Amino acid sequence: MTRALDVASVQRRRRTEAVIDYETAVAEGKEILAKIDSSLDRLMRLGELADEVEKGYGEGRLNRFATEIGIAACTLERCRSVFRAWPKQAPAPKSYAVAQELQAHPDRFEIIRRNPDMTKREARQMKRRYDREKKSAPDYLRENTNRWFKDVVRRAGETIRDASVADGEVLPNHRRAMREVVEPKLLPTLRDAAEALVRLAAYLEQLTQEDEPLEEATLEGETLAAAG
Repeated sequence: MTRALDVASVQRRRRTEAVIDYETAVAEGKEILAKIDSSLDRLMRLGELADEVEKGYGEGRLNRFATEIGIAACTLERCRSVFRAWPKQAPAPKSYAVAQELQAHPDRFEIIRRNPDMTKREARQMKRRYDREKKSAPDYLRENTNRWFKDVVRRAGETIRDASVADGEVLPNHRRAMREVVEPKLLPTLRDAAEALVRLAAYLEQLTQEDEPLEEATLEGETLAAAG
């Protein structure tokens, strides 16, 4: 194969055979890899070959195909995923690198239609922006609330360990030291903390046993996140 292949030309390829000849695919795959440094866009054609081999011979043949052409199976699968993300009837980027960056973007076809000459850097910036936006508010609240809950449990565990001094026999010197440093006016704070933890545990236990409306649950998550 002597003519250069880019993403758009691969996308417009008309498949006239139901199953590609396997040996032909192996030979072309080796040729693509031999020239990979001079044309990264050949990776799109490699993805097409992987797709045809998988459809014609089954998923199990892909590992053999990867071995015979000298490429890691995971790399071959990534090429196939990129190829499948750009059906032939839709606009395609001119660069494989751009196709790879945008393969999961829901608006990728419109993006390329508006900017067919998009660079890899522009595509990566757009991908990162989409990844940030995809992280929805409920997910963000769940993560914050999860950290808050684990922190509460951690501190409660530390309190249990600290309070264990009251469960055993304390040496005279230790008792004397405690008498000297404990401030009686601060002891109510310990009782308040203990009562607060009991209330929190009862509330959370009840919460796990009921289904709350989405809006109400979201508001509670915001409150807990703010508290943390």
